[in-house]
Amino acid sequence: MNHLSENEKTVLYNLVKHPLFNNREISEKTDLKLSTVTACRRRLKEKGYFFSRRVPIAHSIGCEIMCVAFSQFISSLSLDERLKLGSKFDIQHPDVFWMMSEPSQGMTIQFSKNYSDAKERIKKVEEIYAEHKYLGNHGITLLPFSFKLTNIINFFDYTFLLRRLFNINDKKTISWFKGEKIKLSDAEKKAYYALIKYPELSDKRLAEKINFSRFTVSRMREKFEGRIMKTLNIPDMKKLGLK
Repeated sequence: MNHLSENEKTVLYNLVKHPLFNNREISEKTDLKLSTVTACRRRLKEKGYFFSRRVPIAHSIGCEIMCVAFSQFISSLSLDERLKLGSKFDIQHPDVFWMMSEPSQGMTIQFSKNYSDAKERIKKVEEIYAEHKYLGNHGITLLPFSFKLTNIINFFDYTFLLRRLFNINDKKTISWFKGEKIKLSDAEKKAYYALIKYPELSDKRLAEKINFSRFTVSRMREKFEGRIMKTLNIPDMKKLGLK
């Protein structure tokens, strides 16, 4: 982290806090020259200090629940072998959007249409691992969060961490992971899927990929943002010296 200049820290912080800002808007926000912001952003991107993602606002597209699942393992099986064994219901499962695993424990986060769907996946994972005697005595712990009853706050928001790491004096903000249900046409579903899958592509390149006009992609992106998807710039924790 020491090899980041103060300007680079400022730009990275604002890229994370304001992921939809262009270089000029960051320049105006930080009082840095536009050329400085442009150069810093390019260097940060080239060196992998952040990456962009578009996260579906799941409760706006029909999901009722978010679940966190935690497992403890007792087998001497290597991590690669265990992941290969359970990949169908973990890494490759369409509901799972985040996973962390090491030889002795693992955790997943998933969006599901309902509790039954979420529990069904966990049941299948337990059956596979139990058959090979990989699970501890407590099996898999499932923590369900109903979107109707749960407020999701600061979802993948790294500004608090960056303020501390970079010693930035900025007011604390609370970000709410809220959305709005909208009915999508077949064309909008295609564009929505592509926007989520290819977050780094420009509207022009994405339009070419799905055979839409650039104007159509731009219009749909603006319509979806904040309603059924949220754009994020996520810092690389290892690059920042965190272990």
